[in-house]
Amino acid sequence: MQSSEEGTRIHQWTAAALLLGSSLFVVHLVARSFITAGTGLATAARGSAWMPVHALGCIGALLVLAGLPALYRRIEETGWLPLLGLALIGLNWCFVGVFLSFLSVLVVPWLAEKAPFLLSGEAAQPRALIVTFLLGLAAQLVGTGLLAAPYLRGDVTPRWAGVLLPASAILGIVGDLVAPSGPSSNLALNLFSNLGTILFVVVLADQGLRALTASSGPRSEAPTVHPR
Repeated sequence: MQSSEEGTRIHQWTAAALLLGSSLFVVHLVARSFITAGTGLATAARGSAWMPVHALGCIGALLVLAGLPALYRRIEETGWLPLLGLALIGLNWCFVGVFLSFLSVLVVPWLAEKAPFLLSGEAAQPRALIVTFLLGLAAQLVGTGLLAAPYLRGDVTPRWAGVLLPASAILGIVGDLVAPSGPSSNLALNLFSNLGTILFVVVLADQGLRALTASSGPRSEAPTVHPR
């Protein structure tokens, strides 16, 4: 009985982490779009808002990573392919969500002051970083496609998550193509380039809220999976 209560408590904490982390990351993305608009990356990175906005992104990214077990619990009975999809998404999030957020806090302001030309769109990027980024995009695209299947079948709710998951990955690729060098001085372009990630974390926030609500109720929602 005690172990069951501890398991429920851990599930509540991970669900809350997923919900809060996703919400914070959306705020981070929107705020970053505004602070880089009209100035450019090098100038914005030297501004007073850069550090708190990206520290918020770091916190949100870590909370999302800590909250993924809550999403795992919602899909664990749907087969191994969705679980593989979640694993691929988790690997990509370690790079795109966590690593790049820390890089933005610890390294980008220093580069903006000491070597701002490296943050310009014309500067060459490290090959290893480009390869890792492309592998991350592929992992996110395949992962969201696999994870979307049980939602589209109606095995896990809501069904619209099965549409938004792969759509978010496709929009993320399009956003990287229209803004390949990172945040732009154009606000509309910034918001559009972040739209895929925003839609993705909106799905995560919804799943965190559903998992948290279910675990706080009289019975668990682990059987969101409907017998076939």
